[in-house]
Amino acid sequence: MKMFNISASVGCNIGNERENNEDNFYLNGRFKENPNEKNHISLNSESNEQIQVYAVCDGMGGEELGEIASYVAVETLFKYHNEVFKSCNKSNIQKCIEQYIDDANERICEVADKLNKNCIGTTLALIVIYTDYMYVYNLGDSKIFFISPDEIIKLSTDHTKAQMLYESGVIDVDELENSPSRHVLTQHLGISKNDRKISPSKVLFRLNKGDKFLICSDGVTDLLSENTLEEIIRDANNTEEAVHKIVDNSLSKGGIDNITALIINIEGKMDANKKKDIIKYFLIIVFLIIIIIGIVLLF
Repeated sequence: MKMFNISASVGCNIGNERENNEDNFYLNGRFKENPNEKNHISLNSESNEQIQVYAVCDGMGGEELGEIASYVAVETLFKYHNEVFKSCNKSNIQKCIEQYIDDANERICEVADKLNKNCIGTTLALIVIYTDYMYVYNLGDSKIFFISPDEIIKLSTDHTKAQMLYESGVIDVDELENSPSRHVLTQHLGISKNDRKISPSKVLFRLNKGDKFLICSDGVTDLLSENTLEEIIRDANNTEEAVHKIVDNSLSKGGIDNITALIINIEGKMDANKKKDIIKYFLIIVFLIIIIIGIVLLF
């Protein structure tokens, strides 16, 4: 069994024009715990845990409803990460992830009912790493990119009315990019069972050393091209620097929406059995040193 050493960073900013920050994130156990937080948040993490979880959620609903929806999504993810995912194995991890998505969707719908609101929800762009496999899930238009050695590849699927029209051949790629319905979501967390079935897009990905991934809200991708994002990530010395530059560039381009960028860097891997052997040999050496010291003291 192989586990990766992974570094990751996130930046979450209200932007220049919005009064509230409806974005939230999940950085392998850490998230924006105050949904009404308006200050810039910058966090970093390093881990070689068997299961690691990362996500970006962009809330919708106006006023403070978007913040509530994205907060419920990441708070529920925190619970699943600690109580469910860590007891999963390769045969059932996908089932556990899909159980989380259904549960988060139901919880957001319950909040909407209590508030007597119809329009409350959030996107979900989620990465779950289990040993050397990555499970990519998304709902809505928050995006997930893989920065390969040669190019940047979008792993997520946009669930928007404009994308649906494009896939049906009604509009072309230029019309897609400028369509007024490019932010009208056809899938998100917060869809009532009486409305339509929630159906996330998913990708299974095998990890390799040097792989990099970007999860971000549309406050980034509406302003920065994929080529610009790729260039920033490749030129940066680390994930923290890359995130900082993405947020700063998004702000300088207008910052018309909330901005959240999370970057994951696969630094290397260690065989779990080899790791156990290293610990075992270390303990043997310590034991031998103690014996030698004891013998010296006796004589």
